[in-house]
Amino acid sequence: MKLFNYHTIGSKLVLAFAGCSLLITIISAVALTTWNNLDNHVSTILDSSVPTLNTSYQLESHSAQLQALIAKIQASTNKAEHNKLKLLLDKELTKITKRVNHLRSNPDTSELNFGYAKLANDIDNLERQLLKRIDNQREIDSIKEKIHWIHQDIRDELLPLRQELQWQLTRVNLKHDPKGQRNNIADEFSTTQSLMDKESRVYEQIIELIATQHGSQIDNAFEVINYKLMDIHSLSESIFYHSSTIAYRQLLGELTKIMRPKEMLRQRLHNKLQLETKIDQANVSIQSQLAQQHKQIRNMVANAAQTLKIVKLNIKQTISYSNRLLIICFSISIGISLFLTLYFIRNRIINRLNQLSESLSDINEGKLDLDIKVSGTDEIGQIGELLRQFCLQMREMEKTNALNLINNTQASIITCDLFGKIESVNPSARQLFELPVSGELNMVWDCFSSPDIQELQSQFSEVGSLLDTGSGSVTLFIAADTSVLTPAYLKLDLHLFKQGHQQKVIITISDITEHIETKHILEMHVNEKTQSLTQANKELIAEVELHRRTEKNLRDTQTELIQAAKMAVVGQAMTCTAHELNQPLSAISTYLFSAQMALDKHEYDSLPNALKKIELLSIRMSKIVQNLRNFAKKNPADSPLIQIELHDIAEQARAIVITKAKRQQTKITNHLPIGIYTQADGIQLEQIIINLLVNSCDAVASSKIREIDIIYLGSNNESHTLAILDSGHGLEPEILTSLFTPFTTTKELGLGLGLSISQAIIERFHGAIIPASGLTGGAMLILELPQYDNK
Repeated sequence: MKLFNYHTIGSKLVLAFAGCSLLITIISAVALTTWNNLDNHVSTILDSSVPTLNTSYQLESHSAQLQALIAKIQASTNKAEHNKLKLLLDKELTKITKRVNHLRSNPDTSELNFGYAKLANDIDNLERQLLKRIDNQREIDSIKEKIHWIHQDIRDELLPLRQELQWQLTRVNLKHDPKGQRNNIADEFSTTQSLMDKESRVYEQIIELIATQHGSQIDNAFEVINYKLMDIHSLSESIFYHSSTIAYRQLLGELTKIMRPKEMLRQRLHNKLQLETKIDQANVSIQSQLAQQHKQIRNMVANAAQTLKIVKLNIKQTISYSNRLLIICFSISIGISLFLTLYFIRNRIINRLNQLSESLSDINEGKLDLDIKVSGTDEIGQIGELLRQFCLQMREMEKTNALNLINNTQASIITCDLFGKIESVNPSARQLFELPVSGELNMVWDCFSSPDIQELQSQFSEVGSLLDTGSGSVTLFIAADTSVLTPAYLKLDLHLFKQGHQQKVIITISDITEHIETKHILEMHVNEKTQSLTQANKELIAEVELHRRTEKNLRDTQTELIQAAKMAVVGQAMTCTAHELNQPLSAISTYLFSAQMALDKHEYDSLPNALKKIELLSIRMSKIVQNLRNFAKKNPADSPLIQIELHDIAEQARAIVITKAKRQQTKITNHLPIGIYTQADGIQLEQIIINLLVNSCDAVASSKIREIDIIYLGSNNESHTLAILDSGHGLEPEILTSLFTPFTTTKELGLGLGLSISQAIIERFHGAIIPASGLTGGAMLILELPQYDNK
């Protein structure tokens, strides 16, 4: 007995994996050695070179930050900003000290520390000088501001004096001036103007002096300015007798005191120049020290780079040696893998498994008589032998099952070939056609005696639907003189099926005689019902036509009622409209009379104004008449619905009712916003609003406060809601239930049709009218109209 079978796939795979494991062990040993060497080199880099490079980069970054902060602190103008930048500078110097201390192992650390300590001293000196400059500049700015206010006050004092002298010049008459008073005033006026000009030039020179950057210019400028101030003082003596020049003398003296050579301003300007010189020297020292530090950092980077170069060479040699060993191992591994893949796995396993897979697919599709080519003594060969035995057993089982299925079914079934020759008949079909149990069977159509037999034969032709679609159906009429005792209808369902590799036909026979007879009876009933429905449709069409004419008459009647209501409103408004037209006509008559008088006097300048006013009055009367004409125009009830702007419609309705409202001293206000739209007929919607406004005018006629408001209550995705609110006594509870009923009214002369017509119109727009009460007790009728803003 053998302890190990080398012919099986498992044993060969074990040997292959054992060889791969040996190669992996060798590769792992080489890799471990290589990584140990690399670890030593990387430790050298991380412990010496990388910290040096990292610290050098950070020192360069902090040095750049120092330079930026030094530039900012030199530009600072107040102590708060100066102190804030000083803290940032100290923070950066602290960071630099910490970074340098990280390089204690580096021999250049002590020199770096000394250099940064000197840099810190220079920066501290610069900060002190800058702080002094801020204090000195603050005092200079204070003196400058004081000089500015003195300049403004001097001008404010001299300007009224100059205006007073100018006024006196205009008052003195040359004919009544024997003492030459006018000449004296003119001299004083000229002196005042000259003083203002000279003082302005002195002020400009002082501003230029404060901004100067040279010491010699400061001394010369002080001498010139003091000389000019003395000139101004001597020139001013001629006007000092005026009592209004007391403040001017004080201001001039104060300005002269500030500009004396020994006063504070001159000292501060010299201090400013000295501080700028010291700041420049400190800045030069700082930049020099930063350059020295940059040079030392660059040397440190060069030393670290040299160390990295040496380490890189050692790493390269280690990797090169390891790569040679790995290439040898990989070559052996690839050779073994190619041998296993190309010969053993592909030929002995994959190809044979593919053959088994194809055989299993064919068996799954019903091809049980195929030749399975897989053979051998290993596991795959044994599976192939088992598949061959399985196919043999399935073929025997399929034949047995097909016969049992056909023989045991209750339906009449016949099987035949593609040419129509009968191969098998189940007992039910033999009994139906009285066929012999044994003996040779003929063609399938020989079993039937029917005039439709050719239709059955056509199913087996090359152009028949059976071979084209795989199925077919034929209905045959069997006469009474055949083997069937009574006339019958038989339905034959033909289907293709596979038996082995051959196509066969199975025919299922069904008796549909009862179904056909039922169909004939149903057709008779359908014909009878069709005649009855035709007569009923004729009667319905006549009735619909009658309803259509009635509805048209109702619409015409509604249109006439709307027109009558509109004319009633027009009639009510005519008296007020006549008064409204009478006023502009009277005004036109007056303007025409004035124009005629102007023509007679040849005063043509006033004619354009009179004609313009006549034109405006004519336009006003035209609008009044046009609104009445548009409102009184007859509009069909079925006119199309269009997009309507609610604010404009409300304004048109208000323009028609406003004459009536003015006559009874009623205020009508339109609060609707511009830009909300609905879908309606403009004339009919205007009629609704007019009806409600007229009702509101009648309701507030007896009230002390007579106000009517057209208000906007809001919108949603479906509708806009607005209301007409009056200041009357409100709606009585007993009339609310019949408010929209025709001929219901509380007026003495009303017909009670306005609200009924308005409700009918607004329902055509798919809207609604809702009665309500206002917070003050007046009546409020809410209109809900469909939203049509974005359509």
